[in-house]
Amino acid sequence: MITIHPMDRPWLAKRKAFDPRPMMERMSDPDEVRGFLASAIQLYKDRNEFPFIEIGPTERPVELIIAGDIHGDLLTAGKVVSHFLKRFDGEKGRTDVKLLFLGDIIDRPPDDDPYGGLLTLLYLLSLKTAYPDSVFLLRGNHECYDLEPFFPHELPVEIREMYGEENEDRIMTMVRELFTHLPIMVKTKNGLFASHAGFPWLFKGDLRDIKRENHDAILQTTWGDPFETGYYRGMISDFSNYDEKEFSKFMEKAECTVFVRGHQSQLNGYSIYGGRMATIFTSRRYERSGAGGILIAELGVPPVDRTITIDEIKVKKLSDAGFIVYNLVDGSMLPFFREIGRSKDEEE
Repeated sequence: MITIHPMDRPWLAKRKAFDPRPMMERMSDPDEVRGFLASAIQLYKDRNEFPFIEIGPTERPVELIIAGDIHGDLLTAGKVVSHFLKRFDGEKGRTDVKLLFLGDIIDRPPDDDPYGGLLTLLYLLSLKTAYPDSVFLLRGNHECYDLEPFFPHELPVEIREMYGEENEDRIMTMVRELFTHLPIMVKTKNGLFASHAGFPWLFKGDLRDIKRENHDAILQTTWGDPFETGYYRGMISDFSNYDEKEFSKFMEKAECTVFVRGHQSQLNGYSIYGGRMATIFTSRRYERSGAGGILIAELGVPPVDRTITIDEIKVKKLSDAGFIVYNLVDGSMLPFFREIGRSKDEEE
């Protein structure tokens, strides 16, 4: 069984260019992969992070780095992790640096990416194992195939090609069990709410009481889109989509002021609902979608109780020089998106 220790992580090197080859070599044995997945499942069982993570305030300020949909883009994931690790070491003792991925880790890799969703998932799980209190992976709709099937779904094909048909079912069963333990939401004490797509607006109780068996709450949180954008994914949209009134009501209940999400690539780089909601993608496949860019978001969570505005969330765009400042685009004229439309096979 693989045991990842913070000092035993050649593919997490922060002083060198990201190189996935050591991880690929170590993960080439299906028995090693199953052993690693078993340890990751146990980690999540022990930590009990479902349904949501709450961050801050603590004795030290917190810096939260948020990545949107990665979609099997291992090379971009490596650049995000390198950015996090440099901040993590550089702020040691002063600021508690945390990294959040908003889900959709798997499927839809860039056309020129030779690695795919499985290796991206294993890479981020190794990071979670090394930094369990600082790295968080949310469940997206692509981690919910067992609840709401979609197409294309490349992950089983990747497993079959890498490890053979005789190992596909066993590895895929473990991966799907792992997904059931991932949290679906994050809240910060200063008013940020983050999820992959939406929120459980039909759930009437305390968010802490959502169970893994509550598929309705999970699907609303991982599939929902703003109704005003006119984006329709079939029957799941009838159930999970929300409007500004429902959004405002939920945010008041959650005691949050700003929502950061992924899921809807044509909103990448836009803010809507009066600057209270921002959408980011962190994948080369969707770099030209929406307002454009491979984006992350950063915000501070100070050791005091106060609420934030969208202006306090620093969105950054990946460039040759690293992550640089990016200005969100006001999406108040979003009827424009109704005219574009997208075919079902392009849905996130």
